Parts: sequence; structure tokens; C-alpha cells
Amino acid sequence: MYDLGESRACLGVAELTAAGGERLLISYAEKLRDGDCLLPDPETYCRMRPTDRFTLRPGRQRVEGFTPRGARYLVFALEGGGVAHAARFAVRLPVTPVVKKPVPKREGVLQGVAEMCRRTTLNCLQDGFVDGVWRESSLWLGDAVAQDWALRAISDDARPLLFAIDMAAEGADAEGLLPSVLPGEVPAYAVTDYNFSWVELLAGCATHPGVAEPESVWQRHWGVLTRMLERMATFRGSDGLLRNPPGRRLFLDWSPMSRAEPNLTLNLRYLHALRLAAGLADRVGRRADWAEQAGELAAALQGHRATESWRESPGGEAASQLGLALLILTGMVSGDEARALADRIVARSLDLRDGPLPGQPTLASPFMHHYLFLALQQLGRRKDIHAIIAARWGRWVREGRPTTPENWSIDFPDGSACHGFSAHPLGWL
Repeated sequence: MYDLGESRACLGVAELTAAGGERLLISYAEKLRDGDCLLPDPETYCRMRPTDRFTLRPGRQRVEGFTPRGARYLVFALEGGGVAHAARFAVRLPVTPVVKKPVPKREGVLQGVAEMCRRTTLNCLQDGFVDGVWRESSLWLGDAVAQDWALRAISDDARPLLFAIDMAAEGADAEGLLPSVLPGEVPAYAVTDYNFSWVELLAGCATHPGVAEPESVWQRHWGVLTRMLERMATFRGSDGLLRNPPGRRLFLDWSPMSRAEPNLTLNLRYLHALRLAAGLADRVGRRADWAEQAGELAAALQGHRATESWRESPGGEAASQLGLALLILTGMVSGDEARALADRIVARSLDLRDGPLPGQPTLASPFMHHYLFLALQQLGRRKDIHAIIAARWGRWVREGRPTTPENWSIDFPDGSACHGFSAHPLGWL
């Protein structure tokens, strides 16, 4: 068993002499539990068994898998009655060639956070962004928003961003909705809210130092953008609010927030996308009614406002931390109300208890803290952003984690210890 020190895309290699008929197993794992390497059971969460099996022939031979895996720990095991002689083991570590800028120097634990996030960002970069190296190792459309934010802090290379945009556009279905795992058709993982992430990626081209002509990107995908938003509008009810399309997954967040419909957070993601799309139309001189649609949607969302607070659904649970952030980000609240919501957001994140707390909004995942930080930045509260990063991501540094996990707790069997979307603080630092 070998420890690489951090989760990496990798490929185990063995050179050995065998009698013939033995089986060599090369297993890939990310975590230890009670001192033992945790190899997942395919009957659990992700239905995966990251082990390559080889039947050996007599004599000296080199054994190498066909495709890279991902792991921190590699386990080589030999089964059978033969004897292997003079075995040598190696690991291939592929690296994506991007021109990197140095991590800016920060005080105290923030420096450790920046370095942890930098490692994660680069390790979750292959042909494009991948969510994590060990489990799916796939390009998820929504994940790319936070991953692009992190990568542009250390590289001006826009290829991963443009790759995500292009792959999503090429995978649009006959009705105009976009896939979520790129490239490919994976209906069980077609996430509604990731359609809006794609609009955010398009808009992000305007500020990316590596995109010389963002207007050309928008023009190239104008038909896809128009069809997607036209199709999404058909799922608005008589009250003007969006419902989750049939057969699509309503993700919102990894947190246990309410998904009752009509959902506040989903409609705020939609509102944010409509306003961004309207801005793109203005930039390229095209006619669109997205600003008008956004105004109608904002008016309809007033039904989620209760006397004492906002609700995830009319008469339902109190708004989550993510919902509160999106209220600020979309301009649904302003002035004293926005500042009061920001105070609640900051207080919840600085309380390091991760479970539900009475009277406090549902804690957003590390991933969705990116939107919390966007909202706080809109109010000029960068000190609060850094305080949250120091408290929550700093906790991981103090625990000795080399990379950012996918959630506050990854105790479940297939919880990933290296997830790119959790590394977005690199961009905020």
C-alpha cells in the first residue's frame, strides 16, 4: 500500500515475474477508517469498485491499466498459488499543462487555505474540470462555476471554461435543456439548476483574462441560450413561478434544505440567469424579453415573503442560507434588509456546528458558499468572506487535510476527500 500524500489522478503500474494464473489487483482509495484503507462496496452510494484486476501469464511482465483512476492510497495485492519475484511498483501522475501564477501570500491560516485550494484545483483539472479525482472524475456543468473561479486565480488559461460551455451546448436535448455530466446523456443526473449555471459561465467570459472576445462565444451559442430559456419558461405556472421540469433532478445544494415547490432558491437561480442573459443580449445588440421576464418573476416571488422572514415555499420552511444569499445577489432585498440577511448568513457560517440549529437558516455546503460570498461581496463585506474562509476552510487546514472535501462531513463511504468545487476560496483570496 502506498500513500501519495494527497488525492491525485493516477495509474498504478507493476513489473513482476509470475508463475502464471495469479491475479494482480490494483485498488484505489481516498480515505482511512480506523486505520484501515476504506475500499467502497459497489452496493453502496455510487455503485463503484475502483479496483483493476489482471490475470498474470508466466514470466516477466508489465501490468498497467487502460485509463487513469484517482486516489490518495494505492493497494497492490496478489491472489493465487504462484510466487511473484522481484516485483517493482510505480505510479503515473498525469499533469494538465496550464501556465500557473503564484499563490498570493496571506496571513496565518489563510495561506494554508490558499495552498490547499490550489492543490485541489490543479488535481481536479484534466482535459477540463472534473468534480473529484476518485469517484466519478467527471465534468459536471454546475461545478465548473466554482472551479473556474478558483482556477482563474492562478492561471489565465480559459480552455477549461470554454470546454465546459461548448460541451454543454453540444449536449442540449431536443427540447433545449442542457445535460449536467459532460459530455454525455445521463438522464438520472440531469440537474435543472445547472442550466442556469451555464448562463453564469457564459457571463463569466466577460471578466476572464483569457477570453479575448467574449461576444464571439455568446454569438456562437446564442441559439442554445435562446432555446433553453424559452423551454424553461414553459415550466412556469399560472402564478409566474418556475417548477422543476418532469424527469429532471432538483439539486439546489448538498444541504438538507427544503425542495418544496414553488421553490424560492430555484426561482432565484432562474432570476439570476435571466438577468445575466439580458445583459448578454444588450452587449451583442440582440432583442430578447428576458429583462421583462425577470421583472415578472421578481414580482411573483414576493409571495415567498412572510411577515417575519422569507420562506423556501409559500407557508413552508424558512429560507435556507443559500436562499438568503440569492435574495441579496438578485437585488430582491436591499438596504437594511439586505444587511440584516447578510448578518444572519455570516453568523451561521461562523458557527462551526454543521448540523441544523434552531432559529438559524440551513447551512449551505462548501460548494454553495461561493454564492454566499458573491452576495457578501455585493455588499462590500470582504472581511466577512475572509473570516468565514479562515474559520471553515481553516478548520480543514488545522486537521491536516491536503485537499478540500466535497462537504463539511465526508463520513459516508463514498464521500470525496478532493473536490474541485470546494476550492473556490482560492479565487476569493
